[in-house]
Amino acid sequence: MSAPITLAASVVVFKRELEQKQLSIEDVMRACADLGIPALEVRDEEGLGLPPADAPAAELARACERLRLLSSGIGVELIVASGASLGLEADCPRLLRAIDAAHSLGSPVVRVFLPKLATWHVGADFDHSVVQPLEPGLRAADAAGVLLCVENTSSPEGSVSRIMGFVDQVESQLGLSIGMTLDTGNCLMNEQDGDPRQAAKLAGRRVRYVHLKDVRCDMDSNLKDCAPGFGSIDFRSFFGELNAGCFQGYACFEFDGAGEGLVWLGNALSKEVYHADNHGCGA
Repeated sequence: MSAPITLAASVVVFKRELEQKQLSIEDVMRACADLGIPALEVRDEEGLGLPPADAPAAELARACERLRLLSSGIGVELIVASGASLGLEADCPRLLRAIDAAHSLGSPVVRVFLPKLATWHVGADFDHSVVQPLEPGLRAADAAGVLLCVENTSSPEGSVSRIMGFVDQVESQLGLSIGMTLDTGNCLMNEQDGDPRQAAKLAGRRVRYVHLKDVRCDMDSNLKDCAPGFGSIDFRSFFGELNAGCFQGYACFEFDGAGEGLVWLGNALSKEVYHADNHGCGA
């Protein structure tokens, strides 16, 4: 990556168009390149770049080869986001496939989640019995040169402070690297988190990947995600905090484009929610 903060866009922004075959992955890559966004996040879900977890290994290999050729020709880097949950035995094959895909595509990170299990509930300790079963997956990622980044969610179990504690315990007990995916919208929708800027300050060096989405209230007063710059989050101060903390990595637009992903991505960029002044460290 040529700059401390590198913009990316997730296929989620274009999910409706991809599902309805209005756009292809190649179209999305070219759209990102045209907008000056140098990286695309793909997912292990049907129609979102990588085949689903239950697809044959040969299908995954073919998909990765095609993505490599496209990204090389268009000049867009690739990032892998998986729906796999760490420590969930049923998700282990999905996790390992995502790691393999990331290694094949040159993705330095894989977005993952914490499982929703009773042993992981709020207040439970991340003791040896919880952390130890994660070692094979973490070692596989380490061997592949890939960093697993656990995303905060809108549920109490997925709060930023909870993810921080998990990251610290894994590194302390296993001596293996793991990071956090800081999702701005999920911060605001989690009563335990709130302001994404404060979350970024609190999490500090643990943040290794970022998801950018804003939050607004709909007509029924329900919180909905939207394009950055069109909700209630102050992204200038958020990026200022990332910059002050010397964050180096991808900041990925990840919001519901509602069938107009290209339009809303352009709108987000026009709002200058990410600004050149935020390049560098601790200015």
